[in-house]
Amino acid sequence: MFVAAFVVRLLIAPYVGSYGDLGIFEGWAERLAAVGPHKFYYEGYFADYPPGYLYVLWVLGEIWAAPGYLLKLPALVGDLALAWIAGTLAARLAPAALCERWPVRTLVAAAVLFNPAVIALSAVWGQVDVVPAVFVLWSLLLLFTGPQSLRREVAAFLLFAVGVAMKPQAGFVLPVMLYALYRRYLHHRSHPDLIRGARNIALSGVLSLGLWSVSGLAFGLGPIELVRFYKHSASAYPVTSANAFNLWGVVGFWRPDSTYRLVGALALLAGVAYVLWAAHRAIERGTDEARALMVAAACTSLLAYTFLTRMHERYMFLSLAVLAPLAFERRFRRALGGLSALFILNLWWPYAYFNSKGNFEDLRVQPLFDWIYGADFAIDTWQKKLWSLAVVAITLALVWRGPRWVAELGPPQRRETPHADVTPPAAGSLANPADDVPSSARRSSRPADANQASTVVPSARTARYLL
Repeated sequence: MFVAAFVVRLLIAPYVGSYGDLGIFEGWAERLAAVGPHKFYYEGYFADYPPGYLYVLWVLGEIWAAPGYLLKLPALVGDLALAWIAGTLAARLAPAALCERWPVRTLVAAAVLFNPAVIALSAVWGQVDVVPAVFVLWSLLLLFTGPQSLRREVAAFLLFAVGVAMKPQAGFVLPVMLYALYRRYLHHRSHPDLIRGARNIALSGVLSLGLWSVSGLAFGLGPIELVRFYKHSASAYPVTSANAFNLWGVVGFWRPDSTYRLVGALALLAGVAYVLWAAHRAIERGTDEARALMVAAACTSLLAYTFLTRMHERYMFLSLAVLAPLAFERRFRRALGGLSALFILNLWWPYAYFNSKGNFEDLRVQPLFDWIYGADFAIDTWQKKLWSLAVVAITLALVWRGPRWVAELGPPQRRETPHADVTPPAAGSLANPADDVPSSARRSSRPADANQASTVVPSARTARYLL
């Protein structure tokens, strides 16, 4: 299945692409190979990407003098990695009875591999949003599921830091990750446990922040300069919506956002507060914590895309990636399908518009294109406002109903005993799924007493840490 999906992408990639973006990537790769990263940024040279993904382009530029369509290769491989992680997460989140009836892992992986929205972004457009999304979903896999340990938490936040170093939009799920640590270490804890928990949280935070802060050193950007770079990059398009179908697409595209920026930020804060409160209440009532947190992560990322100004059309992709592991449930699957369809529509218009400016193949199918968006590449049309309103409606429905949907999935799967290096969780907190370790391995690795705990089968421990 993975081979077939990769072959499909390889067959598509050479014949289409957003040539403006691919041309920029190729120019960056060639410049990195020519002058190195330390001289890459200079005043007057257009480079609005932070250093994270530029390391990938540097490698491509060193290997191939003119990377061409090989620039799509990281995104194509990223699609496969995203599918594998989403399938693994789904197998841990789905009810045990459902996993017995259906191959949940395979079906969810296929829903990513053959999702036209995923293929459209990587193989057709050639953009790389899937790469930071892989690191985000991998971090959620480590943090929300599997044996609880400080090592897994640190690894999760380090992976998250890599994602943010590539694209700042990866940070949309941070409030839910911090809430997970709060429940694990601070919620209903005694004073000694609070101190130990605060120490563990601080360790994850310091290490991940440290990794992010040094990501720009090779490019001559210290921590302070890196913060300034992010601020400057965020202000490159001070508009309501840079072609994104969201709330500000309803108001109007490409308008100055000075009047709306604060409104969007306040709406996002209110939405995130509600999502965390709803997740907290659901968990306290017995909802499986890992499922509730995944829904919350999908909601916060989608709220950020919907309410913040200066969003581009591609920034919804993180929400699709985080929502994908929940596709085993019918209503989440419908939400994913609806958002995927709208994401494709959102990509098609700017893809056709910018390619037509360079006299490249724009994939316009007439008169369908004008029926969907309005004629003559008009910026503000009622059709585009309608699609923007549909995104807002699905966002609000998912935020409002998502916690209830996940609560109706039934009791959590049977879990293992938490790892010994963390405080035992309170009722309703994160537990450890056993579905990733064969039953024979679990039986053979269960110690007879505490002194035998180190006799766990090494291969099983390694697999569980990585997953």
